[in-house]
Amino acid sequence: MSNGRVYIKRLIVRSLFLVVVASAIGLIVNAVRTPNVDLFGYKPPKKKIVEAAKPGQEATVSEIDLATVLTLQKAQGVVFIDARKKVEFDTGHIRGAINIPSESFEEAFPPHRRSLLKAAKIVTYCSDVECDEAYELAEMLREALKRPILVFGGGMKEYRGKGPVEE
Repeated sequence: MSNGRVYIKRLIVRSLFLVVVASAIGLIVNAVRTPNVDLFGYKPPKKKIVEAAKPGQEATVSEIDLATVLTLQKAQGVVFIDARKKVEFDTGHIRGAINIPSESFEEAFPPHRRSLLKAAKIVTYCSDVECDEAYELAEMLREALKRPILVFGGGMKEYRGKGPVEE
């Protein structure tokens, strides 16, 4: 009887050893593998990249002020779009802005479509409060991208001297 007990004890110890080793190997493989298996119910929050309109809700065009523009410049993933003609854009624009003139939207928009779909927010602007090009461009972008667009109505006239300008 004692030999039987010793045998069973060894069998249990060896089995537990195998389970521990196999579990350790499994955890190591899971930690290295991408994507790994969620073991403890923790899922890291996904960053919201695109602010698309929700189903049944129409994408909007909203106006923002200079303070909001200056705040958005510090955020990642915000794209500023100058709606003025290239000649005006070349005289000075918001740092990092791209140029999509509203009058040549059909030609200027397609090369930027993919990056605009990934943008966190999109802001259009033009020369000043008298300029309607930023609003026209915002409407075209809203239709093409099906997402909210922001408009800085004050344009370059209000912005100059308050934020970084590229020429």
